[in-house]
Amino acid sequence: RRHTRYIGDWSSDVCSSDLKELDAVAAESDIQLSINVLFDEPCPWGNFDALMRQRGFKLARSGRGYEFFSNGNIIFNSADLDPNKPVTQLTLLLEIPLIAQDQRAFERMLGEGVEIAQAAHGRLVDDNGINLSEAAVISIRRHLDMLYANLEKSGIAAGSLAASRLFS
Repeated sequence: RRHTRYIGDWSSDVCSSDLKELDAVAAESDIQLSINVLFDEPCPWGNFDALMRQRGFKLARSGRGYEFFSNGNIIFNSADLDPNKPVTQLTLLLEIPLIAQDQRAFERMLGEGVEIAQAAHGRLVDDNGINLSEAAVISIRRHLDMLYANLEKSGIAAGSLAASRLFS
């Protein structure tokens, strides 16, 4: 019998092996994916803010980051930035298990990263500052497909209420 309830809602009929399996799935699947845009020259905050808003991003309540929405929900966001300094790098972040696969969040985040890089004279880089290659993008896509399949197989579909409770 498959249970897809939040751990706090589990009834006493759930055996410890089910909880261990759930814990293993959670550990394997709790992934935050990032795309980094490194700018050739620092981008003044005003110009950067205008570009982000033009691309459809909304300034977060903190005033230090941006959020990208689809159907009224955040599908990815940026790491915090300092609005008092020119922007040298933008990191876009995606919480994989919290967004349904059909939202195509990675593709949308990648597309926004490419557009921002082109508009502000930057380039996509990995976490080590090395240009992001097509081979790396293909590898990420394969890994994501496996991750989404494993979540589905475990009864915790990405973007579901169960995933939200487990990974938030």
